[in-house]
Amino acid sequence: MKVTKEYHREYYRKNKESINERKRITDKEWRKIEKERNKEKGCFIYCIHSLTTGKKYIGSSKNLKERIKGHYKPCHWKNSLLYNDMKLYGKETFVWGVVEKVEEKDMLEREKYWIGEYNSIVEGYNQVIPVRTMEEKREQRREYKRKVRERNTQTHNN
Repeated sequence: MKVTKEYHREYYRKNKESINERKRITDKEWRKIEKERNKEKGCFIYCIHSLTTGKKYIGSSKNLKERIKGHYKPCHWKNSLLYNDMKLYGKETFVWGVVEKVEEKDMLEREKYWIGEYNSIVEGYNQVIPVRTMEEKREQRREYKRKVRERNTQTHNN
């Protein structure tokens, strides 16, 4: 599914209040508001949306508050598209929200569904499809490292 300009307009229209609210208040106030919103326990599928580029990152977590906090810590800003854009545009240009609350047993499948729905591997910040087993994770890491090496080699050659 290709994300269109109409979708972005619709997304902004639906989230206009939240986006404008985020622009008006300080980070400290925002964290306080989000802490109250996320007192609810459970498993969540969430979206980090760049207001600058329009790209999205879809993730899942059993502890949403800590996971989002982790995304905004500079020590996690490694060589990835999401964190490079956070450094470039500033973390304040990113908004996030819960896409869906799910049961733990369904979390991986729902995350895959939303990654496909938003096409966030091709047009967003997700770089791999989430996997269940450690062997699948190891294989993904090897493949990802190979792609990064190729990309770095091409960058240095140009």
